[in-house]
Amino acid sequence: MNEFRVELTARELDLARCLTAGQVFRWVQDGDHWRGSDGDLAWILRQDKTGITARTNGTPLDFDALFGLTEHAQGRLDQCLRVDPGLRDVASLCGGLRLMQPRDSLETLLSFICTANNHIKRISQMVRALEQWGSDLPGGLHRFPRLDQLRSISESELRERGFGYRAKSIVRTVGELQARGEAWLESLRSATYESARTELMQLPGVGPKVADCVLLFGLGFGEAVPVDVHMWRALVARYHPELEGQPFTVSRATHMGRELRDRFGTDAGWVHHILFYEQLSKPRESVV
Repeated sequence: MNEFRVELTARELDLARCLTAGQVFRWVQDGDHWRGSDGDLAWILRQDKTGITARTNGTPLDFDALFGLTEHAQGRLDQCLRVDPGLRDVASLCGGLRLMQPRDSLETLLSFICTANNHIKRISQMVRALEQWGSDLPGGLHRFPRLDQLRSISESELRERGFGYRAKSIVRTVGELQARGEAWLESLRSATYESARTELMQLPGVGPKVADCVLLFGLGFGEAVPVDVHMWRALVARYHPELEGQPFTVSRATHMGRELRDRFGTDAGWVHHILFYEQLSKPRESVV
């Protein structure tokens, strides 16, 4: 593994905020280091007041790609604030938060299948449990298993490890992906948002919210807006107080996502992300 340094303050990139905000689930804090992997790349990161030191088999360009540093986040935030100056209050809470773009869309897909009726701590335990079927990486880290490695996993094995009903969805989804071909999931990057969302929702365990999470965090669709009951409440409070107390439904969630896309375009997912982080910061259990 090689070592390099990135000179960034925590206001520009805050590792703790990025790695605990429900974007990725296998990163672990080890003292003053964060340890995790991204596809074939192993990362051991340490942040101080002036920057981040990285030990990795990757490159500075890989680091930039993972943490969304290839996009001008401040420019995107400024544009969102021009559209809605009322977002300034939540934006002030989110300094250093980035919209990450992990390279392994398969890990993102299976991770978010694990999020159904779940919270971040337990989701992380489930996703890390899948590591045993993956390959070793430098630094004692593990690659998330590839599709051909996942096909050996049985539903009963996953249930024994606490996956519950999600075990069936994971095993069936792996089978569907094998039938469609290893390149199918990545091929969705070149589809339209609506087409890719429709395709993903044909997979077991993938509803509208999970599909939008995969599109936003795994496939680079900045217009994707994952809306669950917690995000619904946040959006109602901010944009539609007249709907306060109304029940959450899939059709209302779809409408709310469309409304954010109409207002913010391909930055809608970024607006979702900072509003979701605001919800995580409240004193309650962190449900995804």
